[in-house]
Amino acid sequence: MPKLKKVFPDHINILTQGEIVAERLLDYLERHPEIEEKLAKQKERHFYTSGDPAVFDAHASIFFGEALKSGKM
Repeated sequence: MPKLKKVFPDHINILTQGEIVAERLLDYLERHPEIEEKLAKQKERHFYTSGDPAVFDAHASIFFGEALKSGKM
């Protein structure tokens, strides 16, 4: 949330559902242990955007705390 507040003007109210989504995801994963077998373990991330990759990269880098390079879809 602090990173979002840095990006958006003060007059914008940000509503979050992160905690609810995280709880639901945890519940789902606990009920579906087979998902663990399908996950990639290489720790690689690939980002694709339908928008301008430079704009996406600039914004996404704020959240990941490191520079990244996306591809165009």
